[in-house]
Amino acid sequence: MSDKAAGDTNGQGTKNVWYVIDPTGKQVGNPAAAAAATVAPAVSAGVMLNAGQNAALGSFLVDSKGMTLYVFSNDTANTSNCSGSCATNWPPLLTNGAPVAKQGKRGLACTFTRFDGGIQVTYNGMPVYNFANDKAAGDTNGQGVKNLWHVIDLTGKPLSAPRLLRPLQPLLQIHIIQLLFRAEAPGKYRSGLTNGIDHHNAPAGLPGRGHFIFFFSYLWKNRNLSMSSKAAHAQIADSY
Repeated sequence: MSDKAAGDTNGQGTKNVWYVIDPTGKQVGNPAAAAAATVAPAVSAGVMLNAGQNAALGSFLVDSKGMTLYVFSNDTANTSNCSGSCATNWPPLLTNGAPVAKQGKRGLACTFTRFDGGIQVTYNGMPVYNFANDKAAGDTNGQGVKNLWHVIDLTGKPLSAPRLLRPLQPLLQIHIIQLLFRAEAPGKYRSGLTNGIDHHNAPAGLPGRGHFIFFFSYLWKNRNLSMSSKAAHAQIADSY
């Protein structure tokens, strides 16, 4: 017997079976549980969305911690098709309130209720996720994984171009063939990006050797843009 003096209530809530009763015979609730409820954390405000940036991708959407956000090509508007091991590798961005877009278009940030009851943030109607292999703010190791996961820009558009080729897009958009190759005389060929070096006796209609040197040198210098992404892809080869 643990009650030693009048008014002791040491048995209250024992094993969640024993409770004090009031004069009407009604069971009195567990004081400890009631006390815990009074100090429960308040519902936090919605997550903050911001802008990240790097040389390869330009500006893109990140969460309040600067961690990159992605969309999943298998999702549809306000519907997530990522669960189980997928959700482990790609944690959905959840919130307890309305998300706030500090940068980007404010009206694009909304929420929906997931199948598991969580409130997930959407941007431009699509659910957004972090990536487990992103370790620091600004990492984009999930970009292009299985060609299903993509960083999004501040308008909500997926950035789907391969990271290695993205710096070349401006060249591709101004007719790279005309820029790289410019024929001069029969038997000669000149690369537009190799300082006008003529390559004698090159077969007409074929690019000069200088072009290949320049092109592969460029790719080698920018190989670091995709190496971390490739390593991350290998680590999650068996799941989304």
